[in-house]
Amino acid sequence: MGIEKLSANVNKKVSVVVKRIIWAICLLAGLIVLVIFITNTIRDNNKQVRLYTAEIDNKMQEKVGFINTVASGAAADSITDYYAYVNRLVKQYDDVSAVYVCIKERDTIYKDGIMTYMSGGWLPPEDFVVSERGWFVGANTSGDVYVSDPYIDEQSGNMCITLSKTIFKDGIAIGVAGLDMYMDDLVSVIETSYDGGNYVFLASDNGTILTHPNADIALKADSSSNVADALNGKYNSVCQENLRTKLIMAYSGGFKFAISNR
Repeated sequence: MGIEKLSANVNKKVSVVVKRIIWAICLLAGLIVLVIFITNTIRDNNKQVRLYTAEIDNKMQEKVGFINTVASGAAADSITDYYAYVNRLVKQYDDVSAVYVCIKERDTIYKDGIMTYMSGGWLPPEDFVVSERGWFVGANTSGDVYVSDPYIDEQSGNMCITLSKTIFKDGIAIGVAGLDMYMDDLVSVIETSYDGGNYVFLASDNGTILTHPNADIALKADSSSNVADALNGKYNSVCQENLRTKLIMAYSGGFKFAISNR
């Protein structure tokens, strides 16, 4: 009888040990699966962010090259009809809504002595001072192509940016060339990432959130949000460190891995 009790106790202890080993194996397997999942998620997020960044960069470099062409062409002696010049150039890209050349001229009605030639034939009113416009000042102070912060065009409702470049002739600044570019294609690319779970959003250099699946956060004509304070600053820490993955509470609840590429 004693032997039977001893045997039962041994079997019971063995059973407990086996169960603990099984639980340990299951726990280890779960941790391995979790690590693999996290690693793959981070890798996929990194790859996705880089792909979107590359597409945006390519689009922008295309327009930087274009505004450089507009500015250099405007300085050529062969260009005598600026309205014809800008009207010809604006047709080259569907996402360019306007091209303009602002040239210093004698006997203009404008107090800064600069005449503005815009595609479509728009003529500024007499009190228009183009040299005080942000894109004009930006071109002259940046020394390169100036890119404005995105804004919502009140007439079309589309998101736009302005690119501008100083026009030089014989080493002397004679004006500024500019173009207004719709960002519809870029916005569309970003918005295709919204799958109900994962999402990508676009922000400007100063942190203004341009696109977002939450309409209350995305840029509108009458409101804007910044990564520093949107959703109590949930995105701020992510955007401060380039290509560094962080775990955050998403706008719709639940935790998500987030990464930024500036």
